[in-house]
Amino acid sequence: MSSIRDINITLDLPSWGTRQPSARLRAIASPRQTDTDLALLHTALWTRPPRVTGFSLADCWAWMRYQRAFAAGDELKLRQEWDDIDPHQKTVLSDEVGVGYTTQLLAEELGIGIFVDTLYLVRMLPGYFELARSRKRGPSKSPDFIGLDHTLTFHVLECKGTQTSLDELRNAVGRGVEQKQSLTALPGAQIGESLVVGLYIPRWDSADPATIMISDPTWEEILTFLKAVSQEQLLIATIAIGMAKHFALMGLHTYANFLSSPQIFARGAKLPPLSNAEQRIVFKQEDRYASYDVALDLPPLPVIKDEAQDKRAFAHRVIFSIRYDFEELDKLPLAPDLTQWLLTQAYNLQNIFWTSDRVASGVLLKTPLGFQLSLSYLD
Repeated sequence: MSSIRDINITLDLPSWGTRQPSARLRAIASPRQTDTDLALLHTALWTRPPRVTGFSLADCWAWMRYQRAFAAGDELKLRQEWDDIDPHQKTVLSDEVGVGYTTQLLAEELGIGIFVDTLYLVRMLPGYFELARSRKRGPSKSPDFIGLDHTLTFHVLECKGTQTSLDELRNAVGRGVEQKQSLTALPGAQIGESLVVGLYIPRWDSADPATIMISDPTWEEILTFLKAVSQEQLLIATIAIGMAKHFALMGLHTYANFLSSPQIFARGAKLPPLSNAEQRIVFKQEDRYASYDVALDLPPLPVIKDEAQDKRAFAHRVIFSIRYDFEELDKLPLAPDLTQWLLTQAYNLQNIFWTSDRVASGVLLKTPLGFQLSLSYLD
């Protein structure tokens, strides 16, 4: 069974006031088809904290279970059995999958190659940002992500998700507009888009379509967002956090934690050596790639009418895999200047886009940083 689903993309035009959304935003405001497996890979990558603490839900691969939450058919909906799930788990799905689908859209349509957590970027560059309000929840939380696109332009992004209704999506996006304003305008780098993007996934019996809504406050409410940091420093920090997220998924916790800390800017900084356990886990060389696989056995799912042909929902095992060029990985700790290596990776992002391919058992996604992520479903 295909993982392709229909979804509407809409713009909250009143939020732009007297201005107009950019031409590329207007171009994507229409019904489209989206791949749920690719959205799950984006969920895995961008909800993965760049630092490894050992107690994050991302360490438990909880996102893998969401594939079974989607109903069969052409429309993106939640299956009937999801009605009986605990409300807290429904909220977690809305938040995490909301990030996955919205970042997937912005990656594919706006060419954003990296999404980095705003709070981590602030910690990487102490003194360069001014967050007026930095509570982790509520109207005063900081925006979720800073995105870097293929032209090396930065974007400010807030992601939302709900299963309640389209009206609640509008309310959530409206709250996000206020949240985004918490990043104070300071002289510096140029911003491309400044967006609040929300996802509504309807219940199985809802007449409303799945919808991604895009909103924006006036530009006066969020100008530029840097105080004294140079373009190079911002690029270095963004690439470092993006690489950290990839390495965290790959099991390279030593690299992930170092790259997501201000230590990268220390004179003569080098990546610390991997532990013996990390080397044993990760350095399985397949062709020219080092690979890391995680397999989960799935419990039997009762046969549900009209879904007997849903082979993906009834798979017995799901395998997540991430691969990276072995030569690049092998020479990374030997780089004479870590910040220069990161800056080179940033410049290499120019005009590099996400690519994906459907294979017999699942989907393959190549990120602009050169990592390959895949999901495979086995009978």
